[in-house]
Amino acid sequence: MQTLSKFFLVFGVFSAMAVTVFADFINGGFEDGNTTGWTAGGGTWAADNPSGANVRTTSTTNPNKSATIHDATGLVAASVADPNTLGNLYEVLQGNYSERVNNSDTSYHFSTFTQTESSYTNQNLYFGFAAVLEEPGNDHPQSAAPHFAFSIVDNTLGATLFSTAFNVYNAASTGIAWHDGKVTSGNTWKYSDWNVVHVDMTQYMNDSITVSVSAYDCGWGGHGGYAYVDSFQPTEPIPNPGVTMNLIEAANLPPPPAAAVPEPASVGLWVLGGLTLWGCGKLRKSRLAA
Repeated sequence: MQTLSKFFLVFGVFSAMAVTVFADFINGGFEDGNTTGWTAGGGTWAADNPSGANVRTTSTTNPNKSATIHDATGLVAASVADPNTLGNLYEVLQGNYSERVNNSDTSYHFSTFTQTESSYTNQNLYFGFAAVLEEPGNDHPQSAAPHFAFSIVDNTLGATLFSTAFNVYNAASTGIAWHDGKVTSGNTWKYSDWNVVHVDMTQYMNDSITVSVSAYDCGWGGHGGYAYVDSFQPTEPIPNPGVTMNLIEAANLPPPPAAAVPEPASVGLWVLGGLTLWGCGKLRKSRLAA
């Protein structure tokens, strides 16, 4: 009986440790082949006049423009490439799945994904994204351009731990390598490599953490914008063979530029105030290729 009691005591200790150590975002790499654990949203938005002023949300009904991407050969060699990047961007960073947020369609759509972990207990958080935004052939004001945003909010402290936001015109000024892709009717698709951001979560362990990501068409309705996200996890992702990845320390990113596009207020997913980005530093790049 004493031996049995010791067994259950040891089992209980290891079980408690497992709960503590491995609290993490559900389906953070979308390897379930779906969006289990994530809340999808979005709608339509518009910039009412040529200056880009009077940005407004016209609908908060999910436009269902997002999709889970499957690359069955990803672990062996990345094979699913985005055609708007001339095949230079693989759609899955790690494993066999990623999520595409929004798509290349036009007509004012925006799409969002959020998830809250009630008690995040890991010392590190990594996440990967690659943005694909269409640059209009006729210049738009930045407030009406296709754009992308990501934030990490500590709900316990009521503070934004990390936030980045950029549009098709100012992405390079946020430390993101920006490339030219396919040109159609005078419009150029611009895209980034896979960027993996590392956030030191030591000071925020056991807090409630929400991650939010969004991608937008332009506010004049004629140009698309979307992004791929993958690998929300406590360890550094290992990119699939052939995938180019930049590793970025969140503390070293410059603040979002002043002209970054504000999100429609009624959606409330950009929490750009109170950023805790601790100074500017160098971008550390990790280029891994087959």
